[in-house]
Amino acid sequence: MNKNNTIYTDELIKYDEGMYKGKINWGSNINRYLKVLYENKKYCFCIKDYIKRENKVILELDRRILKPISTGHLLECKIGGIIGVKSGDFKYVIGQTFKDDKRDIIIIDREYRYRKKKK
Repeated sequence: MNKNNTIYTDELIKYDEGMYKGKINWGSNINRYLKVLYENKKYCFCIKDYIKRENKVILELDRRILKPISTGHLLECKIGGIIGVKSGDFKYVIGQTFKDDKRDIIIIDREYRYRKKKK
């Protein structure tokens, strides 16, 4: 987790007993608010639903329902993808030119490169 990214879980309902004591009870937190500080900007999410078999929550931000995110990623504050801060878009457009005293580059095509899974 980035040191600037913080999730505030103090107001969420947690289990009081059993093997999950102290852990967040996501099913009981529907329609409750979750405050997050992400890259020095404050966000307030409303927890709309909990998908127990997938261990994911559906959040609402500014009256917009976001795609489901795993509770682990949410607790680690990995929310850049769902709020639109980080995306899979290309950084450069076709035809863009980079020119300096040693190179003259024009972007002519785009390429996807996939990482190989480690076994």
